[in-house]
Amino acid sequence: EPDTARAPTTAGEEGETTVHKVRGKVYMWDSEKKAFKDLGVGNLRINTWETDGGDKRARVLCRQETTEKITLNASMFAKMMVEHKGNDKNVGLLAVVDAKPTRFMFRVKTTGEASELKKALDNVIASL
Repeated sequence: EPDTARAPTTAGEEGETTVHKVRGKVYMWDSEKKAFKDLGVGNLRINTWETDGGDKRARVLCRQETTEKITLNASMFAKMMVEHKGNDKNVGLLAVVDAKPTRFMFRVKTTGEASELKKALDNVIASL
């Protein structure tokens, strides 16, 4: 019987290095409803690469665990805002989606994972 379990796709990520990966739930701020909208569970990845000119680039990418639909794909930039309170499992970030600033929140399993995610995001942002 063939194995039907597929490895998670990395299509479109050729030439990129995943510097951090964590499983959690993604939420996007809905400004009309004034509430976070649940986008589902997935693996959030911070990917980096260099352009042909040697410039460093990075993005935050998340695909839904079951469908692999992309729920977050945002370029990272210098001074990008990342929020995390010490004892919280949530990490917030302000990304630009369709040329508009958009708030996202990522909820992970433990406060330790949240701290590691915040640190990884800050390290990449500082390198841009």
